[in-house]
Amino acid sequence: MATVNQVIAKVDELVPNAIEAGWKAAALLGLDRRIYEELTSQDDPDVRPPAAWPEDGDRELLASGAYEGLYELYLTSMVFFWQSEYAAYNNASALYENALGEYMRQYRRTHMPKAQYFTGL
Repeated sequence: MATVNQVIAKVDELVPNAIEAGWKAAALLGLDRRIYEELTSQDDPDVRPPAAWPEDGDRELLASGAYEGLYELYLTSMVFFWQSEYAAYNNASALYENALGEYMRQYRRTHMPKAQYFTGL
């Protein structure tokens, strides 16, 4: 599983930039919080995303395995956006949106939502 620090290091290798690590960490933490709130919190309320950086920089992010690349795509798109490289941003953003959609569909296939209410048929 990827961590905030690992994703930042990999993106910095692939896309040279002068963006402060704190900005990149905040973007990743925000994404993981969004994934938690919109997808995983109802199924695994005890599994929490990292909350702060640098304290949680080495905690694992929620998406794992074949889907952890979505964090790199997201951060790459944000770096391009912050550098005003909008064509590259659009391309990276489209790849990220596709990866996020794939992860969300896979997650829902393998984690049935818990019933909110008993219907009493």
